[in-house]
Amino acid sequence: MTLPDDRLARLLLIQGDGPSQLEDDLLRLDVLARRVPRTLSANVVYQCGLSDGREAFHKPHEGMRDHPLLGEPVWKYYDQLSATATGINECAAWRLARAMGSPWDTLVPTAVMRWLAPGAGLVGGWGPLIRKGNGPSGEPTPFNVQALCSPAAFFDSLIGQQDRHRGNQRYEAATARLTLIDHGFAFPGGRWRFKESAFLQQRHDDGASALTSDEVALLDDLPSRSVWQELELMLMGEQMQALEWRRIAMHSAGQLLPAGKEGLGEP
Repeated sequence: MTLPDDRLARLLLIQGDGPSQLEDDLLRLDVLARRVPRTLSANVVYQCGLSDGREAFHKPHEGMRDHPLLGEPVWKYYDQLSATATGINECAAWRLARAMGSPWDTLVPTAVMRWLAPGAGLVGGWGPLIRKGNGPSGEPTPFNVQALCSPAAFFDSLIGQQDRHRGNQRYEAATARLTLIDHGFAFPGGRWRFKESAFLQQRHDDGASALTSDEVALLDDLPSRSVWQELELMLMGEQMQALEWRRIAMHSAGQLLPAGKEGLGEP
């Protein structure tokens, strides 16, 4: 097993610290089977059967593919520094959502960093192991339900989500549960806004871009929470600076960041 880099090693020390039983389960349960799901992805993804009957997805860093049009790793297109960074981002998104509390702690799937052995036809190594969200992807319902769309848009604005197209969510109608998936291309460095964030665009289109009093209070309080120190250990310096920039920009304006903007922006 190859030793992880410093940021990955710090994450391994942070995760599995008790508040989430599922987080502990994802770290400890045996993975009994791995198969490639039917949906295509920017990197190799395995649907994993766990020893308690639940399922999760493993995204090995060594399985990151090249962009089909640009001929370079997909992580470069989304302004990330490496394939490993995308895995750390998945775990960072979960830890931030967990610390933010309801409803974000159920909107964002539990994710841990885990090493799985390679096998016959299987890419192994380090990568995030992520709770499977129930329901199909691409359902339009969550975009029309304010209680689902609004917190999803707020979260995407805060983390600088670069790849929240309408398919990057799962919705289970029977439970009315929304799961936001694929956070590998979040937390960009610099004053990046968005390549694509469908929930953020929807909230702007609905004329609901103003922050609620609870959202303002949360932005004000986040730096005092332990998760902020955790993120400083996990993310690159420029990623953390950009996260702080987005937090301040939203708090100062009392608004979500503009949707559909690429590149640098002014606070």
